[in-house]
Amino acid sequence: MTVDLEACAREPIRIPGAIQPHGLLLVADTSGRLLQASANTGEWLGETPEALHGRELHELLGPGFDAILATPDKPFSVVLRGRQVEAVAHRADGRLLLEIEAAVGHADPLEGFLDVCAAVERFTGEGLDTLLAEVATEVRRITGFDRVMIYRFDPAWNGEVVAESLREGVESYFGLHYPASDIPAQARELYATTWIRLIPDADAAPVPLVPLLDPESGLPRDLSRAALRSVSPVHLQYLRNMGVGASMSISLLPGGKLWGLVACHHLGPRRVPLQVRAACELLGRIVSGEIVGRQREESAVLRLRQRSAQAALVERIGAAEDPLGALAADPALLATVEADGAAILEEGRVLRTGEVPPGAVLDAIHRWLCALPAEDLQRTDRLPSLLPAAAPHADTASGLLAMPLTSARESWLVFFRGERLRTVTWGGDPNKPAVDELTPRHSFAAWKETARGTSLPWGSEAIEGAVALRSALVEIVFRHAAAVRRLNEALARSNEELDAFAAMASHDLQEPLRGIRQAAAILQDDLGAHLGADRRWLDTIQRLADKSQAMLVDLFEYARVGRIDLAVRDVDLQVLVEDVIDLLHGRLVQSAVEIRLPAPLPVVRCDEVRVRQLFVNLLSNAIKYADKPVPWVEIGCVGGAPPAFYVKDNGIGILPEEQASIFEMFRRLHPPGAYGGGSGAGLAIAARIVERHGGRIWIDSKPGAGSTFYFTLAPPAD
Repeated sequence: MTVDLEACAREPIRIPGAIQPHGLLLVADTSGRLLQASANTGEWLGETPEALHGRELHELLGPGFDAILATPDKPFSVVLRGRQVEAVAHRADGRLLLEIEAAVGHADPLEGFLDVCAAVERFTGEGLDTLLAEVATEVRRITGFDRVMIYRFDPAWNGEVVAESLREGVESYFGLHYPASDIPAQARELYATTWIRLIPDADAAPVPLVPLLDPESGLPRDLSRAALRSVSPVHLQYLRNMGVGASMSISLLPGGKLWGLVACHHLGPRRVPLQVRAACELLGRIVSGEIVGRQREESAVLRLRQRSAQAALVERIGAAEDPLGALAADPALLATVEADGAAILEEGRVLRTGEVPPGAVLDAIHRWLCALPAEDLQRTDRLPSLLPAAAPHADTASGLLAMPLTSARESWLVFFRGERLRTVTWGGDPNKPAVDELTPRHSFAAWKETARGTSLPWGSEAIEGAVALRSALVEIVFRHAAAVRRLNEALARSNEELDAFAAMASHDLQEPLRGIRQAAAILQDDLGAHLGADRRWLDTIQRLADKSQAMLVDLFEYARVGRIDLAVRDVDLQVLVEDVIDLLHGRLVQSAVEIRLPAPLPVVRCDEVRVRQLFVNLLSNAIKYADKPVPWVEIGCVGGAPPAFYVKDNGIGILPEEQASIFEMFRRLHPPGAYGGGSGAGLAIAARIVERHGGRIWIDSKPGAGSTFYFTLAPPAD
């Protein structure tokens, strides 16, 4: 008979109804009255579970257990009826679960703690791979297992043995890969919530709970947190097939997410004292934090290298007559994302550098990218599987990272990575869907699979570098295109020329500001620890650069609103305003502002994107200047042809002599730091949006009594 391995994934492993036989489990209600017990109570307490049912734990166990029952999740060494035992209690679902195991050797909590301290002291300051090898060695020293492996998950939950420590004569699994089906999702969930899992004897028969169900709730007992929880028969057979008599795992949870396991194997049965397991849990917590630190260090080094290359690149191409041509010719381009090749794809022009596929394939890639849903970035490490035209050229185009350089998406910057031929050694065939007689894979012989058409994956550092580079390039391309348009549009209207100048000025000035910010950031990284109190000057430089850049962004947005073509259609303003309220939900909650919508808003013809921005600006302005104990903002409509919409608040209001100037660019009525600061561009942009729609905007306000902003929309016909 053959069955799918997914049968294991469907096992009720949280509620097995049994425990491993090396211990005793007692389940009591909150008052300490026994409700359930494992069937082996006769070995420990001299009576059957049925005879013990309903009795008080204090009566059964004696006063030595009082501290254990009162201190959940802390292991204790205590005497039970003349027998030295280890016990721990924990609470779950309104029940008290007490686990008792026979003591193994001398249980000294301090000794376990000192073992962990000694292990941590031996960790070096080198990279992650070195750390993992050291962890495997130290865990084997502390626990005495025959084999200790570090098992790391990939994004698809396949596992790889990345470090190992062995007793002489024990088979090595280092470098082997195991498919995700070996550790099903529900098992991974348990590993993510419990640090330690011990199976001291893979051949031991489970001991059932009596009664099987909770006598009061009628529900099965959730044993997720119980160390004695019985083991899946499929997993036990899996261990036996590997020749493993006992196992223990320590979860590695950097950032609270399952990253991997410290997997311990012994060829025969092996008990591990509760105090040693507690020490291993502490070590697992420490190592999880170390993994975060090592990954951050490695990522920071890579980011710094890419950032430095990018800053120099942007500076060089910013002054070029043909920025994209200069970009393609610059050898530093590939270093910004650790690529093997790059190409700039435009209608009628292809620029390339490094290792890239031939022109016909680049044309196919360009068409494919233009047909994809609009995204700021496209990436894959398996391009041949997505685009057949790339399959014959996997050596140069297995990985792709692409970004549009214009809003119309006709120009693209594309990075390539070549095929990384790698032979993956699997611990058994990962594609074998079924096994005989409900058992897992019988053969753990290495099974090799060569991954074709696959590149190194694009890591977060490469993606962040690409996004930052795209932002800089879009500004440079926009500036260059604007310059060309200025030459070809000498007869354009004067206000269009002024808008183009404002957009150009904002982008021209953003480039040196970015250079200042990047230079200050590099100085912070390299010299900040040595500057002492003088470090504040670098902070001041970055703060002023951020403020100036924010003003330039507003200037650019103001200019852009005056130049773009409106996409006019029927828009339900009620839906639009509700979206805006959702968008600003955090600020509304923080400021305790009540939103009032006295009546549904109508459907009007307008540019949905621009009118959404109009409402965001007006509503943000009202939130910003709320000063009443119960602030509110009302959004509504006054009938007419065309109707007038309004945003009304009960905030600070505006003096009559200042109302005429509030729609001027960068006009602030208060000191820069008052009411949360700001550039003073929001109302100017709102007024320009209304102007582009052929409407008008005005204000009715009294100091201390709030303000009402009215506006009309009369967009041109399509």
